[in-house]
Amino acid sequence: MEISKKLWDGTIPLCIIFSHEGVDRELYLEIHRVSYFPLIYEKLVSYFSHYDTGLNIDKIWLEFDDGQSKVPIQWNIPSGLLYDLLHTTSGNNSIWTLRLVHNNYPSKHILPHANVTHLKTTYMNQIKQSSYVLYGNSKAIMSLSAGKSEELWNSVVKHNWTLYEAISTNDITKNKNILRVPVKLFISGSPVVIQAPIFPSAKNGVSHTTLKDVLYEHVPTLFHGGITAKVIVHGVDISFLLDSKDSPSILELWKLFKNVDNFLNLIIRAPADSVTDNYLANIATTRIVA
Repeated sequence: MEISKKLWDGTIPLCIIFSHEGVDRELYLEIHRVSYFPLIYEKLVSYFSHYDTGLNIDKIWLEFDDGQSKVPIQWNIPSGLLYDLLHTTSGNNSIWTLRLVHNNYPSKHILPHANVTHLKTTYMNQIKQSSYVLYGNSKAIMSLSAGKSEELWNSVVKHNWTLYEAISTNDITKNKNILRVPVKLFISGSPVVIQAPIFPSAKNGVSHTTLKDVLYEHVPTLFHGGITAKVIVHGVDISFLLDSKDSPSILELWKLFKNVDNFLNLIIRAPADSVTDNYLANIATTRIVA
């Protein structure tokens, strides 16, 4: 629990820039890693409305400039995961600079209506999905009372560890037989996400499925032939576990590092020349891609 609590309390530094009448205004703040960007939109609008009273919380979005193109931020993905995917890929662990934009919403690239109401719907759908992977059904979530569902969501909004852990432990995962582990593999530098439900035990039914088993099954060419791909979770490089004789099982990793939606999100960071278009196309046709 200590590791999970530390991950829950982790934050990332941000600089939000808003341009109005040719002048850039800046706001420095932090956001929890285990959170979502729409949860700070009200704060952003409140601050930058001093310069532009026409800001509409339902029409804003955040944009990242990677030096080659401007990338709209996927607001439905946890903020810490986005930070690791887009900002620290180049080894940069400093303040992440994003731009607040409020016109010409890029609905072709990101989900529309990036407000708290739609985030709640998206989050509940995600946790239902992870519950289905875990137990073969979504009853753990569907059977929550309206009050408990609201408490679960409020624990995310208010970042209340005690409340979240109580509901997660006592109402969602308690005394339930885990069938599969909900894992998502994000290929750094690409739009591909491999959604990989993993059986906690190996095919022989005796040994536990390890991180190495998962990667060798779903992205084998990135971990063979001298390619030095890295595995990142919550900003931590856990690649050393691939060669460890005492490597924890994928289920143990899930319990320690699962995100607020109960998915274990792993970033695969490989050399750019190994993640070719042909390789990505092959993954897309042979794996479950979200």
